[in-house]
Amino acid sequence: MKKRFPLLLLCLLLVLPLIFSSCGKKAEDAETTNEDGTTASSSDNKAMTITLYSIVSDGTTEEDIARIQKAINSITEAEFNTHILCKFYKESEYDSVIQEKILAVEEQIKLAEEEEAAKKAAAKAAREAARAAAAAGETTKAETTTEETTEVDETIINEYGLEQTVYPAEDGTQLDIMLVRGKDNFLKLVEDGVLATLDEELSINSKILKTYIHPTFFSAAKVGSSTYAIPNNHVVGEYQYLLLDKELIDKYSYDPDAIKSVVDAESFLDDVIKYETGIIPLMNEPFPRIEYYTSAPSIIGAAVPINSKPGTMANPNNLLTVNEFMNNYKLMIKYRAANAIGAAGAAIDDGNRYAAAVITGDVTTPEMYEENYYVNVYKYPQANNDNVYSGMYSVSTYTANISRCMQVVKLLTTDPQLINILAYGVEDVDYELDDAGKVNKLGTTYSMKTDYVGNQFMLMQSTGMSEPETKLSDNNWELAKKQNLDMSYSPYLGFTLAYTKTDKEGNVSELMSSDMTVKQIMDGVVETSQGYLDQITNFVPYEEEIEETYYVKTAAGDIEQRTRPAIRTVTLDDFITTLSAEAKADLYIAACLNAEDENSPLSQYSAWYSSNFATE
Repeated sequence: MKKRFPLLLLCLLLVLPLIFSSCGKKAEDAETTNEDGTTASSSDNKAMTITLYSIVSDGTTEEDIARIQKAINSITEAEFNTHILCKFYKESEYDSVIQEKILAVEEQIKLAEEEEAAKKAAAKAAREAARAAAAAGETTKAETTTEETTEVDETIINEYGLEQTVYPAEDGTQLDIMLVRGKDNFLKLVEDGVLATLDEELSINSKILKTYIHPTFFSAAKVGSSTYAIPNNHVVGEYQYLLLDKELIDKYSYDPDAIKSVVDAESFLDDVIKYETGIIPLMNEPFPRIEYYTSAPSIIGAAVPINSKPGTMANPNNLLTVNEFMNNYKLMIKYRAANAIGAAGAAIDDGNRYAAAVITGDVTTPEMYEENYYVNVYKYPQANNDNVYSGMYSVSTYTANISRCMQVVKLLTTDPQLINILAYGVEDVDYELDDAGKVNKLGTTYSMKTDYVGNQFMLMQSTGMSEPETKLSDNNWELAKKQNLDMSYSPYLGFTLAYTKTDKEGNVSELMSSDMTVKQIMDGVVETSQGYLDQITNFVPYEEEIEETYYVKTAAGDIEQRTRPAIRTVTLDDFITTLSAEAKADLYIAACLNAEDENSPLSQYSAWYSSNFATE
């Protein structure tokens, strides 16, 4: 026992410092629990300042922004020990501000890297000098100091005698949370490496966001398998309804459920034209269910199902060969000639009676008209590149702290108080609540578009809302959420046509296809398309001479084929068939639809579709 006791004592002496050290560390870095049950050290909760870049209305003043910033910080400082600097700008100047900031940050980083390189070179030189001195028999002893420091927040005693945290100044290389809008702008920022990937945060501390935001918006915020933004949840699009006069439909024994478009209603409308007086057959000209492939109307596009889903294929085609487009186009020509379409600006309640009409509305529209009309959905609200990318918040790769930024971004989706501050300002200064609990804006100049405030479904109702907006926002935006569940999808959602290419050295050049640039092809398609459509619109049936083929039986009993001059009437259908063949051979149309060239607009879409939706 006498031999074992010193050994046991020695073990205790070795272990006890570790125990006490461990206890001291735990007390110093108290732990907090993440969403997934893991823990994080409170050292991550040190006082921090981050920047929030966004857009306000032109009339907003610096005083307004300071007031909003103070209100926001009353939330973020208390919850996260985070001070927000609101960098709010006008729409017209925002993009240039962001680009200038990116360039400034990159220049600061470059200077910092040069300074660090200089320090390393000086240290290397000092070491080499020390070795040389040692070789010469000189002895030097570097002064060394060991100082343990514990990082704590700086505080002051404020005017009320209370301790107040002093938040650090903005870092010169700091670009934290930024509003991003527009698909092309979003993809360019990703390509340039400006936006941080958020998937790790989404899987740990911010996964709750996926229960608030529609999956379509999240899919649009991805490039490849990585998420680069948190979209602002909002209502998408609007419905289009086909109204059919109940009395007339029943009178002429038509099945309203079988009439889903104006083309389906042609026989019914023809009966109205023929037998009814004082009734306008059609209220307005409906747009066919097609998607243009070009930025302006053209004859290149695709028919789209009424309930198109993600992955619906829409290879661009010559619309002169697409029934959905041409049947509607020809019918409108027919009804214009018959003076069967209501005047421009006509409305269903303008005092006239219409046999059929296509109108826009929301989920409650059918109940408004179902007493007098059969109401069918003509188009569902559509998610497209314009509305899906209307507003999202990203974290820059130059951020001071991505986790701290995501805490704030999460509030933009989940915290009604913060969202309504951005939307309306400060209560009793920028607005007051009326007896119904609605926001009544006061006379201040602060304003921010709802696309930019975060989760629209957290907004309070405002007396300034339009009637449709008020209806959609009733009962915590119940109807708006239902409308989003009904949304259809543009087959070109997320697709971007490339006009340029970048080589390995970073040089950018025009993308070529069929001996033209892609831009020349698309501009040419739009220009030449109008010529074809004008020809169809202005077409008048005409007669032409042809060689008619006929057969005779000879005296010998043989059948001979012969021809003779004849006259035939060229109809609109005949003309379109001829014009379609002509368009197919058009220089620009042919180049656009050239499947053999990998850079052609058609091939670009096919490659994008295959990479995103093709199954094994």
